[in-house]
Formats: sequence, structure tokens, C-alpha cells
Amino acid sequence: MGSAATPRQQWYGGTSATLSLNMSTKNKRISAFGALALGTIGIAVLCLALAGCGLKTPLRPPNAVEPPVVDNLKATRQGENVVLSWSLPATQEGPKRPYRGFNIYQAPGKDTPGVCAGCSPAFKKIGTVDQAAIDRAATGDGMLEFHWAAEPGRSYRFMIRAMGDDDREGRDSNAVDITP
Repeated sequence: MGSAATPRQQWYGGTSATLSLNMSTKNKRISAFGALALGTIGIAVLCLALAGCGLKTPLRPPNAVEPPVVDNLKATRQGENVVLSWSLPATQEGPKRPYRGFNIYQAPGKDTPGVCAGCSPAFKKIGTVDQAAIDRAATGDGMLEFHWAAEPGRSYRFMIRAMGDDDREGRDSNAVDITP
């Protein structure tokens, strides 16, 4: 029958590669270049299969209620402070609200030197409004406030996100800019 396969050594780009492949009863050889090409194609297909497409967001159960979006955020100056105010979002849930707090985010304002005009702002979390404040607002005028000490003359941008019972955040509110 066939003789034993002898490995073949070839030079590719200054490195040597030796590879032989024994398939069933026939001896077949594959070059190092062929093995590299097959391996590269396999890795590329695997990466494409795992990468998916679109926006990456945390997984959400299909029956989970997404926290409502605040659409009436306002910012005013009070001395050297910024006061953010908004009303409790209306929900279809009746007295049970699908949120338990609000996370407050701040980024440099559009008038800040070094911030490009078309770039997305880099928001960072600066505080939280908790359930106790929500309960007080619900029994009062329905308005919430968040006070923040600002540097005079600097431009700021703010937005908030409602926080669900399972600590998931809702979508971004409207963003507001202010220079105290």
C-alpha cells in the first residue's frame, strides 16, 4: 500500500513549518500555508458568528416593564447651584410604579472648551433620587428636584434615567444645558 508519510519542511516568511495529515488509509499532506488559510477562515467565521450586529445592551426579560422616560427635565440656577426638576412620569401601572428611583448624570456642556460640537457627551453618574423622594412627590405636586453644587462660569449638561425595580435603567431623558 502506501509508504509512511514524510513531513515536508517549507519556509514561509522566515519561519519553517512542518505539517502532515494522515487521513484514513491514504496519506495526504497539507502545506503550512493551507493550514494557516483554513485556520484563519475558521477563526473569521467564528468571530462573525459571535459578534452579531446592532447596539449591545443588557439582556432584558421579554415580560419586564421598562422604566418610563422622563421628557420634561429642566435646569435652573439657584445661586451657585444647579436645580434639576421634573415631574413623575405617567405610567399605566396605577398606584404601583415601574420605577424606584432616578439616576442623575452630568457631562461637560456644549460650551465647554475642548468638547467637540458633534461628539456624544461623556456622562457620569453624580447622584440618585430614591424611593422616599418619589413617595413625597407623589403625595405632593408630583415634582422632583435634585440640587447640585456647580462651578460658576462652567457649562454643564444633565440627563436622568428612571431605575426599575430590578435596578435596570430606562432610556435617557431629554438633556439640558446650563451655565451657572
